[in-house]
Amino acid sequence: MSCHDIGHGLNSVAELICEMFDAGEISKETAVKIFRRLQRGVHWCDGNEYEAIECISDRCGICLEKLKKGEILYPPYFQVKKEHPEAATDYLCEECMLKLYGEEGKAKMLKVYSEERCKVE
Repeated sequence: MSCHDIGHGLNSVAELICEMFDAGEISKETAVKIFRRLQRGVHWCDGNEYEAIECISDRCGICLEKLKKGEILYPPYFQVKKEHPEAATDYLCEECMLKLYGEEGKAKMLKVYSEERCKVE
């Protein structure tokens, strides 16, 4: 059984981090460090990592760019956070997907998920 409250509580902190990042008050590197710590923080109470950073579910895990509805956000086919410590999540925008994994990586991911399922809602 998971404690959803810890994830939702930490997500309220993540929302503040988004506001501060978008306003230029903190760097991308600082925001990523905090997002990653929030994800680990849920383990103190058997929570779910994704709940702690739900507010960034429409952002690229590398550049933190907020995508618009209908744009493609590539889901975690690769273990981006494990391979790239500068990543807040395993989700990638097209530019970062191509930079890290190239056209071959993009094709592999789309084969698994399909472009339609990757669109931001």
